[in-house]
Amino acid sequence: MQAFADVGETDEGSASDESEDGSGRSEAETSSVPSEWSGSVKALADGSQPEGYPIKGNADSMLYHVPGSAFYDRTEAEFWFDTEASAEAAGFQMPPSQRDDADENESEG
Repeated sequence: MQAFADVGETDEGSASDESEDGSGRSEAETSSVPSEWSGSVKALADGSQPEGYPIKGNADSMLYHVPGSAFYDRTEAEFWFDTEASAEAAGFQMPPSQRDDADENESEG
């Protein structure tokens, strides 16, 4: 009697064919890969936002974009950050056009 399946043997229609969220996307498309910076992950293969990492980081410009900002929807993230502080610690900056707005909000509060 064999207690375990042979290595590499899978049942047809097993969970390995579909992601845990039931989206039908492969694990490679939905699994977060930590990056070299704390509080960040590399972009997913399918371009979607990893859970818990809402801030987009663009490696070419070294700028980060928060949800609702002017360029958020147009930015293709190479990295995703959990907080603005994590993005800034990694050397990314808020876009210049948004820095003035952030400074004004801080001084009002």
